[in-house]
Amino acid sequence: MGSISIARLAARLIGQYDHNYNGKIDLEKPNREVERREQRQTMNYIEYTTWSSRKLFEAADAQGDADGFVTPDELAAVMRAFDANGDDALDYRGWFWNPKQELDRFDDQFGEHLVSHIQIPTNNPPPVPPLPPRP
Repeated sequence: MGSISIARLAARLIGQYDHNYNGKIDLEKPNREVERREQRQTMNYIEYTTWSSRKLFEAADAQGDADGFVTPDELAAVMRAFDANGDDALDYRGWFWNPKQELDRFDDQFGEHLVSHIQIPTNNPPPVPPLPPRP
């Protein structure tokens, strides 16, 4: 079992979603600030994946000053509601068979969710298998 600091987790989320680097998430912009996009290229596909944390950001803003911007402090306030032992960190369970911990309960309620996943073929042929050895 381990733990992650609430301040560090809030900073990581802001870093992943703050596309204009002003230190906060703007909820007024349509989907731009509440979505995180990834691109990955394999030999046969280019994959585009979009994740969203809108539910978390809206809850954080509503719990804060409701100005349409989410700050790291507002995110941390939502996360502290899941910190049962008051150590300013969210515990996670490590191995999958351990009972759910604070971070698992936070993820169940406010975790990222998949918005879209697209695979585009690159038209690269699959690798040719090697020739059998000569007799």
